[in-house]
Amino acid sequence: YKKFSSKRAEIQTSFSNVEPKKYATASANTGMFCNAFADGERKDAPLVETKAFKSSDMRAKKESETKSLSKVMKNPLSKAAKNLALTCADVKASMAQNSAPISAKDVFNSVRRETNSRPNFSIPALAKGYKSGDMIDLSHKSDAKLRAIQALKAKPIAAEDPNDSKKSKNKRALERIKSKIATELSASDAPEDEADAEDREERRAKKMRADIISKALSRKSVNESGVEKAEAMATEKYFSTLEKKEKMETKLSETCHDCKYTAHSASELCKKSGHKLVRHKATKRFFKCKNCKNRSYTFNLLLPAKACSKCGELSYAKASVVHIKEETTLMDKKLQIRGEEIKFINSLR
Repeated sequence: YKKFSSKRAEIQTSFSNVEPKKYATASANTGMFCNAFADGERKDAPLVETKAFKSSDMRAKKESETKSLSKVMKNPLSKAAKNLALTCADVKASMAQNSAPISAKDVFNSVRRETNSRPNFSIPALAKGYKSGDMIDLSHKSDAKLRAIQALKAKPIAAEDPNDSKKSKNKRALERIKSKIATELSASDAPEDEADAEDREERRAKKMRADIISKALSRKSVNESGVEKAEAMATEKYFSTLEKKEKMETKLSETCHDCKYTAHSASELCKKSGHKLVRHKATKRFFKCKNCKNRSYTFNLLLPAKACSKCGELSYAKASVVHIKEETTLMDKKLQIRGEEIKFINSLR
């Protein structure tokens, strides 16, 4: 206890170790400012005094500089400008010379004189290249005629033999054919280059391919006729059903003048009582009730005049001749694969 109690004061005191030398060097380099002098700065160094300039002094200085420059540069520049400038007096003098009025006739004459004095090379000259005393032939002959005359002089036209059955044209054609055959034979006898032979083979192969492709494209299927027949039958069936739906039936109907009604045939009462009947053609139109979908028809009327026999309403829509059954849709009920499921069915047992 005595041993540790003697060292208790040292432990409780702050860190009392030797200060590192690095701190001393760092503090020497970084200055401490005191009384407006930095650490390491000499106190006996010469002081530099700064003078405050006013803006008015600067303006005055600039103005004096510009005045001095203008005095030096103004005189020589003005002299050079006077020498180079075109004075108005010369322009006025030139205008005064041309100020006299000139008539249109004088202008025209002056232009004509100028044009006559100039040599015009565009106008053709007669007898160009001829000398004085040479004869000039004014008769016109075309170049084609001259060439024809020269050709006839070189080779005159042979007189036709009246006894010759074949014409000279046929002979010329035969000669041409013979010469063509001879050239082809000579070309075939000559040895062909390998490159030309390869090119010809490539062309033949390309032509063969093109022919095969065109044949394949133009070829029709074996079952095409059957398909066409089936399509024709389907279209015929479709249009026949449409015709039945949309056409208006025109039938023979009877009208009773006493009872005033039109129907397919007269009723038994009219027949027994001997009413006057008139047979005629009538247009039959079909309608259905919008409310109960009950069907009805009219003769020569655009809309039925009587109310519906089923529901008693007078609201109709146009219907087809053939009655089409509409498919029933289960909108409210949903079909279930396993049937209706009842909760807690096992608890009832």
